[in-house]
Amino acid sequence: MSIESTVLMDMDAPVETSVTMQEYLVFISDELRYVVSAANVIEIITNLSITHMPKVPDYIKGIINLRGQVIPIIDIRLRMYRSPVEYDEECCIIVINMNDVFVGLLVEKVSHVVNIDEENISQPPANKKQELVSGIVNLDNDVYLILDCEKLIQF
Repeated sequence: MSIESTVLMDMDAPVETSVTMQEYLVFISDELRYVVSAANVIEIITNLSITHMPKVPDYIKGIINLRGQVIPIIDIRLRMYRSPVEYDEECCIIVINMNDVFVGLLVEKVSHVVNIDEENISQPPANKKQELVSGIVNLDNDVYLILDCEKLIQF
């Protein structure tokens, strides 16, 4: 005689998980993959004229007027102490909001959105730590540098 048992799951019951996933926007700069939290991204802009400002650090390319709001634009390459480049048609501005401070990041290319488990984020190597990188994650054999946006907006 055989006895079979069936376990039915309540599909409406909450399922607890220890995974802490967050969405990040991936952008390319100097052939490196950087990510910013998608929660901070307001929009991505192309073909917008930047008004240059005198007597500002070289990494501040100027300002834009976005629907009546003046937003400073940071050239991410120059902010990361890289050499300047001529931007092409793939370049764009990522507008982020950090603690009600709006800033535009001028980047070479926006790539895609990834989900990152916070448990997989490592600290940058101590001897090569960049001041604006808060973490590193390896996904599908690609390395992503997590941009510390709070430090980034400290002019």
